Amino acid sequence: MTGRISVVLLILSFVVLGSGAVSTGFDILDFHQWVWGIIGSVIIGGVLVLASWYSSTEIRYKQVQLLIILTIGVLLRVLLMNSQRELSDDAARYHWDGKVLASGVNPYQYPPDDSRLHGLRGDPPDSRINHPWVRTVYPPLAEMIFSIGYLLTPGRYTGIQIVALIAEIATWLILGAALHGERISRMRLLLIVLSPLIIFEGYLPNHVDIYALPFVAWMMVAGGRGKAMSAGAALALAVLIKPLALIFLPALVLEIDQRQRVRFFAIFFVLVIGAYLPFISAGRHLFSSLFLMAEKWSNNGSIGALLESTFPGLLGRGAAGVLILGSIFFSLRYTRDYYLRLLLAATAFIVFTPNLFPWYLFWIYPILVLRPDPALLLLGTFVILTEEIVPRYRETGAWEPRLWVSLVLYGIFYGVLLFEVITRRGLFARGYATAKKAHISTYDGTK
Repeated sequence: MTGRISVVLLILSFVVLGSGAVSTGFDILDFHQWVWGIIGSVIIGGVLVLASWYSSTEIRYKQVQLLIILTIGVLLRVLLMNSQRELSDDAARYHWDGKVLASGVNPYQYPPDDSRLHGLRGDPPDSRINHPWVRTVYPPLAEMIFSIGYLLTPGRYTGIQIVALIAEIATWLILGAALHGERISRMRLLLIVLSPLIIFEGYLPNHVDIYALPFVAWMMVAGGRGKAMSAGAALALAVLIKPLALIFLPALVLEIDQRQRVRFFAIFFVLVIGAYLPFISAGRHLFSSLFLMAEKWSNNGSIGALLESTFPGLLGRGAAGVLILGSIFFSLRYTRDYYLRLLLAATAFIVFTPNLFPWYLFWIYPILVLRPDPALLLLGTFVILTEEIVPRYRETGAWEPRLWVSLVLYGIFYGVLLFEVITRRGLFARGYATAKKAHISTYDGTK
């Protein structure tokens, strides 16, 4: 009976996500309805996917069923590539940076509105670049990916979306091999393959975080196997997509044998420094926008936002940073489970950062495939509610989040998190706190 329920729920998720991808990808509705259609598809589809996975924990699926899920995951993403609308204007900056680099200009040297780059303007996305007076914030590997995407389809986003899809498929392959090695059903992949958050936020039109997924998966697996050079390279490449990957460094270093740590840091610094060297002509501008973002950007935080509003200036952000680092190092003592340490590091960031856009949660999905947690999975499902601001922002130009969104989103997240603390489940399961890297089914009953 459980198996039938799981299949029915999975089929219903296909219907919801498929209909959402068609209506969204072909821009059938007006913009306001289009955004709310996305929100509805992500929440309803996400709940159905999670319910299907939860009810299927005792079921053995055949390979053909997994292949069907992977195929549908790809098709959903391809459908969304057809949309001419943007849920976010970040991709316009990616397109611009890619064009600047492809033309032989250092993208860190000048902001988009600099008169010396006037000759590069003219593509449709160029008029939608956010903060055109600010130099690029993205690290070198991200810039190289933007350039490849631009060269594939100049003037359009399809190129970077194709690269994103390739990155995701690589992620699925790495995680599939890891699940097989852990003797866990590869049906667990549906948590990332059918993640509505990644599907809709990643391809309408794009977010840089999606390119980091294969490197996070590679880092996680290599670290778990004690492969210092491989883990160091994977972490470096993830950092060269976005520095957020550094939250995983303490857990990763602790997992590496002490005799191998010199090799780990050697390959890490060689790759990071080597990637920045070609752009060194930008001088002080190389990191200026990154520091500006760290100092000024604030959106959708919970405890981190409260700290920022309570303490003046940089004091609030400093307190949030201390709490993030303190929580990460506490997690190293709380549990010996490597994968859980990675997940707790990400959770510390989520709880204490003043700035949490939906796509920041992409980073936890490779870990959630090996260590599922209800609170984080539900947060990844309901965080799409924060996009309700987009139609108003397009109409008024004012970025004014609504209180009820935060109350619903964080009410669900912290409510489930509290339940996990009380019942010692999920992140706080008894077995997790003492196991080095025990089989996952020890704690959640899954196969």
